[in-house]
Amino acid sequence: MIAKRRVYATLVDHMTPPMIVSDLYGTFSEMESDIHNYFQLSEQSPQRAAELKEKILENAQQNNLVDIEAEDVDISQLYTSLTEMKGSMMTKGVHVIGKPLINDELVDYVLGIVRFDRGETVSLQSSLSAGHGISWDELRENPSRILETGEIAGILCDQINETARNLLEDVLIKKMPVKKGG
Repeated sequence: MIAKRRVYATLVDHMTPPMIVSDLYGTFSEMESDIHNYFQLSEQSPQRAAELKEKILENAQQNNLVDIEAEDVDISQLYTSLTEMKGSMMTKGVHVIGKPLINDELVDYVLGIVRFDRGETVSLQSSLSAGHGISWDELRENPSRILETGEIAGILCDQINETARNLLEDVLIKKMPVKKGG
C-alpha cells in the first residue's frame, strides 16, 4: 500500500518559494486610512483631527502597536511602522519542482526581485519615483511627510508600487513589449 502512494508524492525543493508583499488588512488597513485622513485634517480641522487621533490610538493599543500606558504617541512613527509592515515580503506556499510560476505568482516573484537596488542597477520603484522628482528611499523613510504637491508620501509609495505591479503584469502576463527610454 505505501509503495503505491509514493507515486502520487510531490517533490519539494529548496528553491525560493513565490514571494508576495504582505499588505495590510482588517483593522490595520482601517488604521492606515484613518492616519491618511488625520494628516489631511490636521491643518484643516484640528478638532476633527484630535478625535480621529483618539480612534487611531485606541486601535493601535488594541493591536499592540503602541504601549497601552503611553499618553502621547507619535502618529508619524505609527504610520511608518504600518508602512513597513505593509511593504514586507513573505513567502506564499512552497516551490514545487516542475511547476512554473504563472500569472500573479510570477508577477509577485519578479516584483520581489526588482524592488531592491543592486549595485548600479536601480530598482523599478526607484526609477518610477525619480519620474515624480523624488527619491524612493526618501519616500519610504518618511511616509508621513506631506509633499510639495500636498500628497502624503506614503500614498505616493502605494501608487508607485501599484504602477510597478501593473508594468510587470503588462510585460509578464500580457506580453506587451518593453519600450526603451531615450
